[in-house]
Formats: sequence, C-alpha cells, structure tokens
Amino acid sequence: MPIFQAFSSFPDTTFIWKYEDPTDHFSTVQAAKVPNVVLAAWIPQLDLLADHRLSLFISHGGMASCHELATFGVPALFVPIFGDQIRNAVALAHNGVAEVYDKYEINNADKLKAEIGKMLSNTSYMEAADRLREQLAARPSTPAQRLVSHVEFAARFGPSKSLRPLSLDLSRIQFWGIDLILIAVGSLVIVTVSVFSLIRFLFS
Repeated sequence: MPIFQAFSSFPDTTFIWKYEDPTDHFSTVQAAKVPNVVLAAWIPQLDLLADHRLSLFISHGGMASCHELATFGVPALFVPIFGDQIRNAVALAHNGVAEVYDKYEINNADKLKAEIGKMLSNTSYMEAADRLREQLAARPSTPAQRLVSHVEFAARFGPSKSLRPLSLDLSRIQFWGIDLILIAVGSLVIVTVSVFSLIRFLFS
C-alpha cells in the first residue's frame, strides 16, 4: 500500500493511525508489515497533541482539529476532502504551520514520502506552530472571558434597544424576502411566456 510505503521510509518515526477496525484483514496483514505504524480504533487526540514528542499531525483539516493543533503548537500535513477543510488547511498553511496535500495524490508513495520528509526535517514548521500557539495563548481575552463579560453586560443593562435587531419586527415574508422572490419569479415567467409566444407567432 502506497501510504505504508511512505511511512516505512521513516523507520525512526512512529506513525499513530486512527483506524476504525484494527482487527480487520487490512490491519492484521498490511499494517503488520510496517513495524513503525500503530493502528488504534480510538486515540485521545488532545493528549496526543500535548505530547512534546509529536512532530507532525496528518489530518483532513476539520475545524476542531485545526483549532486543537494550533492551540498545542503542532505542525500539520492536511489532506482536505470537502467542505470547510480546504479553507482551514490553506489558512494554516498561510501561517507557515502546515502544508496542503492533494487528496488525489494520496496513493503517490514517492510524493507523500517527500512531503512528510520535508516537514519532519524543516524546523520552520515547528517554529511557526510555536509562534501561533504563543499568539493564541496571549490573546487579550479568551472565549470564556468574553462569554462571562457578555453575560455580566446583559445582567447589568437588561434588554436594550441598541441590541435588538429590527428584523424581529418583520413578517416572515419580509424577513426571507419571499415577496421579492415572487416578483422576480413572476417577472421571469412573464418574460419567458412572452418570448415563446412571440416565437410561435413569428413561425406559425
């Protein structure tokens, strides 16, 4: 398997792989051939990211994983699949913390090996990850502090006109713009019918 070929090129590095069924044929036959690969059905991700021995995190780039690895200062190799994963991966790559790997090249053992080797040997990724971790830790206020301050504000001042959106006074038709949508659709129907009627008249 190409992924195992790439991993086996780094015998001094242990690859911990979250795999749904470590007892299936793939695990017992294929993975057993690569001694530096450990398969596990469940991995305490936060504990893993907090371990100073972790040098690289390979992930699809989900929002939760991105936030966690940034918090712990761990470089990442992202293989985004869909949705917001691409945006998340590119954002961290822009900060020098990660690289983005094409999912269609996942079976290219040589390319995957080169990408992993580059990130393991280049200290700039770890330095950028440490800097991002320090920046997050030094934020003027944490999400918990902001929540507390908003609750205290609401308790002190109660309901406030300045915080009440005027959209609450709109009907559902107005809020969702259904009236405008109906006008647009109606106009489109009228124009379409008129054009077809004109064409039929001209060629009849």
